[in-house]
Amino acid sequence: MRYKTIANIFFKHGLGFVIEKLGLMRFVPFKKRYFKSLPYDDTSRKKTLAERIKSALEELGPTFVKFGQLLSLRPDMVPEALVKELAKLQDCVEPFPFDEALRIIEEEYNQPYDKYFSEIIPEPIGSASISQVHKAKLLDGTEVIIKVRRRGIDKVIDYDIEILFNFARMLMNNIPEIQLYEPVRMVEEFAKHIKKELDFTIEAQNCERFMNNFKDDKTVHIPKVYSELTTPKIMVMEYINGIKADHVDRLKAAGFDLKKLALHGSRAFFKMILIDGLFHGDPHPGNIFIRPDGAVAFIDFGVTGKLNDEMQMRIIHMFIGLMTKDVNKIVKNLLIMGVLPENIDVNLLKYEIEEFIEEHYNKPLKRLEIGTIMLQTIKIALKHKIRVPSEYSLLSKATLEIEAIGRKLDPNYETAKAAEPFLHELTKRILWPRDIIKILLNLGEDLKELIFDTPKTFNSIFKKIEKGKLGIEFHHIGLEDLIKKLDTVSNRLSVSLIVSALIVSSGLIVTAEKGPFVYGVPLIGFSGFVIAGVFGLFLVISMMRSGKL
Repeated sequence: MRYKTIANIFFKHGLGFVIEKLGLMRFVPFKKRYFKSLPYDDTSRKKTLAERIKSALEELGPTFVKFGQLLSLRPDMVPEALVKELAKLQDCVEPFPFDEALRIIEEEYNQPYDKYFSEIIPEPIGSASISQVHKAKLLDGTEVIIKVRRRGIDKVIDYDIEILFNFARMLMNNIPEIQLYEPVRMVEEFAKHIKKELDFTIEAQNCERFMNNFKDDKTVHIPKVYSELTTPKIMVMEYINGIKADHVDRLKAAGFDLKKLALHGSRAFFKMILIDGLFHGDPHPGNIFIRPDGAVAFIDFGVTGKLNDEMQMRIIHMFIGLMTKDVNKIVKNLLIMGVLPENIDVNLLKYEIEEFIEEHYNKPLKRLEIGTIMLQTIKIALKHKIRVPSEYSLLSKATLEIEAIGRKLDPNYETAKAAEPFLHELTKRILWPRDIIKILLNLGEDLKELIFDTPKTFNSIFKKIEKGKLGIEFHHIGLEDLIKKLDTVSNRLSVSLIVSALIVSSGLIVTAEKGPFVYGVPLIGFSGFVIAGVFGLFLVISMMRSGKL
């Protein structure tokens, strides 16, 4: 039933070609199958393709909305027009009753809610597909927000994720060009992300890590999480009272220095990347507030990027290369970070990146967009079939968003100035890594294994060759679906041959006029025609259901 719903919603919005590639055409009424690209919804006919995709995802519910939002963070893989539309996806649904929210809270705490809260405002301040947010007060009068997970949403998401995995496999089989983007791996990443989002204790831990990283910085504020009141289904955190970062007129009226705000916010972000290795993955204006004391407050840590030491070092080198127009450094680190194809023309890759950077750096410094350059290098890499880590793509999009907010607050904003305080720290880290002793010890251990273990390995191989026991094992990859299709084709051919044989033999029996007879027709011949007709009818129905007729 869910597949049928998805097929008909896609078809309604003029996405019949998607249904066909996903193998869902059998779920669409026969009379509509030959109008695959024509929306039968009047409002959809006036929309662009990107707008129709957005509308279809919204109608499909929470899992598909979240998937669309995640795709909007990957402009390296999704066309720009579609990225803009997916970024508008509204994760807003009808709120569930306040009584239901209270029941969930009391079930989680196994106590009456008034044991912890003096007041909970019945009217929610936000209602999304996964959770609902209420403003409340603790017993000491502290203002907080309570995030309550919708009942049963985890089961709905589990079903849809299974369907998304099937869709990803179908796309891999039906569209060879899409294999570079690895749709199955993309769904795996999405599944991990949304599972984490369902567990509020993970978001709470992220929030506490950010809070610890900025504990000595008065220009940045991270909301306090009340861990003792947080469970997988409930999160309680400090209520942030402030003005959204992109409300320029309100900030001016409140007397804030917008240049300082732009500098403080962007420096906080670059500290996350270049020093801490943990960054906010979706720093759009709705997730950044300016508090009355002038501190920049980051909220909603559901999407975060984490960089291990190796990845962070590569990104630091990439960042320095981008700031200094060092194409060799950019290409070198891009190749180390990425998964490379068998045949790659490094010189052509270097030429294309150099050409793009030369063109982009002709702009004045205040118009230089590092995020845009990072995204373009990823697109060039993809063109050469180099797969870069998803963290780098997320970082590029986040950098683009931070730069956009910075320029809205300060028309003369320069990314280089925001990153300048970290250059000294970066230089020290490159020349003397934090774990230099550990690195040297690991290197020594690897050299020891290379010197002592290699002769043993070669000796073992030579002995197997001498005894004729060295074998090479081959694995055929990607032929499973071809075999299934061949089975289907051979089965249909077999049925067709049986039907043909029944018709011919029955015709011969009828011509021979041998009894017994039914209504003047030989019984055996009549039976053969009936059986052939039933088999033929089933064959036609199966072809129609597959959408391949």
